[in-house]
Order: sequence, then C-alpha cells, then structure tokens
Amino acid sequence: MKKKLPIIIVAIVAVVIFAIVIFSGGDESSVNNDGQSSNQSQSNNGIFSFGKLNVEDYVIAPVFEGYSTYGKFDDEKIFDYDGFAQAMGTSKTHSWVSDSIESYVEVTVSQDNELKNGDIVVIDISVEVDAINGFEYDKEVAGDGVYSFEYEVSGLTEPTYIDPFKYVKSLNYDEHNNEFVVNVDKNYEEEIGEFTVIITEDDCIVVRKDGEPVASRKYRVDYSDGWDYVEGGKKTVYIENAGWNANLVEEYGVVFTETRKEFTLEAGKPITSKEQLSSEIIEIFKEKSVDEVTKDDRVEIELITTYFLISEDGTGSPDIGGDGHYNRIVFLYKYKDTSDGRYYYDAVPYSDIKIYSDGRYFEDSGEREGHGIVYNNLDTVNIIFNTWDSYTEV
Repeated sequence: MKKKLPIIIVAIVAVVIFAIVIFSGGDESSVNNDGQSSNQSQSNNGIFSFGKLNVEDYVIAPVFEGYSTYGKFDDEKIFDYDGFAQAMGTSKTHSWVSDSIESYVEVTVSQDNELKNGDIVVIDISVEVDAINGFEYDKEVAGDGVYSFEYEVSGLTEPTYIDPFKYVKSLNYDEHNNEFVVNVDKNYEEEIGEFTVIITEDDCIVVRKDGEPVASRKYRVDYSDGWDYVEGGKKTVYIENAGWNANLVEEYGVVFTETRKEFTLEAGKPITSKEQLSSEIIEIFKEKSVDEVTKDDRVEIELITTYFLISEDGTGSPDIGGDGHYNRIVFLYKYKDTSDGRYYYDAVPYSDIKIYSDGRYFEDSGEREGHGIVYNNLDTVNIIFNTWDSYTEV
C-alpha cells in the first residue's frame, strides 16, 4: 500500500487542475489585459469548453486622457483584433488577410469624449461567433458573442476655470460715437491656479506663471440686432476666437466658463459739478496724465492745478478738442524743455466723464486721452478755459 500512495496523490492533483481549467470561465467579473476589472453582462456566460477562446480576454480597458469634463479615450484600441485572430490559429478554408476579423467584431461605445471623472462608459461588443467558427480554425470562439462592459472614468486632471465676464463692469453707450463700449477692469491682474489673468483696454489675457502666453481674447459687442440704443435694453458681449477654446483645453487645461453674456445697457449721466468727482476718479485720471506728460526732453515737471470744465448744452468748446463734449477734467503741468531751456504748460484733458446709477464712472472718449495742448503762458490757458460755460479747480 505504501508503494501505491504517490500514484493516488498524482491522480488527485491532476483532477483538481483539470477542474480549475474547466470552471475558470464561469466568473462574471473578469480582469482585462491591463489589470483593471470591469462588470460584464453576457447572455451566455456558462462553463466554457476547454480549448475555446474567450472574447473577454481580448477586450482592453479604455485609457482615459486629458482634463475632466473634456476627457477622452481611443475607441480604436478597445479590442485586440490581431491577438484574437492569431490565437485562433489557422483554417483550411479562410484567411484573415483577405477578410478582416473586424468585419465579424463590432465595438460600440456610449461616449468617448467630453468625459469627466465619475462618468460611466458602456462598451458593447458583438462577435459573429457562428460565422467565425464556421471557418474551422484551430480554436473555436466560446459564448454567444454578446458582451457589455462598464468602466468608471477616473484619473483625469481637473482643468482651470476662468470666467472672462467676471472682469466686465458694464456695457455702456457712447453717444458721441454711437457705439457700445465694454467697460472692463483695466490693468487688473488675478492669479488663478497656475495662470495669471490680465485685463487690458479690451482684452482678457491668460499667461502661465512662467510667462508663457496661453490665450488672448478680445471683448466684442454683438450688433446683429441693430445699433440703436434703448435705455434699459440688452446687448450680448462675446469674446473673440471662442472656437479655439477646444485647443486651449487640450493643450493647457484652461476653460473659459462662458463665451457670451447678456448685459443691460446704460448711457449714464454726464458729471455736471466737481462735487461728483470722487477722489478715486481724480486719482485714476491723474495717474494717466503723469504717463502722458512725462517725456525725455522734459524736466522739472510739476502739476500746477487740476481744472473741471463744464458745457451745459454739450456743445463744449472748439479749443483743446472740446467741441461736442459735456465736461472735461484737465491736469495742468509746468515743465522745462531741455531743447531751449524755456518753461511751458501742458494741459492733459479727459472728456465726458459719466456717472452711473450704482456710482460707477466711465470716460467715453478714450481716443482723446492724453492729447495734451502745450501753452507758453498761463494767460493763454485761462483764455481757452473761459470759452467753456464754467471751470473750477478741483
């Protein structure tokens, strides 16, 4: 009896191994080629015949790439066609060279782009099992050929969201030029994630912190419904080149949350007294005037005074570009010209400052900013100012 014991043990081991092979195909949760698990729904997942091919073994889990909400994967790499064909061996009546196996395997995906983390992607695979087995390859395909897999989207990087209209204060009407002007937070900067948003006269610029430019979008008004101004009416402001935003997301992970937005129109009321000029308004225009008056051939630059000029009927004055304007704030500077050693006066004007119901201000005639007029003496300056209905120092 002792001599027969090893033979019995070997027989038992062989039976166990055979049973494992036979029943290994019955689990409804399989592991794909890359080690990820998926939930399968099949119409014929029983005990697979020994030596047959299991379709699930050639399904490749999708690799999600990009940024959340804009993620994607390559649906052409879901099924290993070459590996499947090679595993079947050879046939006396058929060759995959002349008749591609892809004709017998259909892959359908529920969605392969604009994916976000947490989304569920469903992949359905239909295999013409009877047709393939009819070619009598070395190995047959098991099952009825209907399979369904679900994958949860994960691993996508969260994008950086930027609202370009956060920096638009209002949409104003410029009655002199009969146009609508987008009033933005000029020269404003804000850091958002790894990027810096810079607002200029009419641009929303995005740069990386290392200085690399990412995007520049101009604010524009949609005039498709006409040019007429209606108090309390609405117009749409949009950012140019919105069609490039897909590339912006793909390359940098930057998303503009909106590309168009509707604003209520307001013409505002011209400032008619110096009491309406806040210290904030005066200081902002003063800083602008300093930049305008500073030139290489000027020294001993000194701000003499600041005037506020008013035209009650809006006709303004024909001098210093004042015609057709309601008001003007003028910064009067004295300086020495290094070319002749003489002293001059430079009047730097800003026109048509308006105030709005919520206390905002807007300077409509931006094209006239900094067009200073040089005078030889103060008497000439006072004569010019006297052509307005009134002027006072502020």
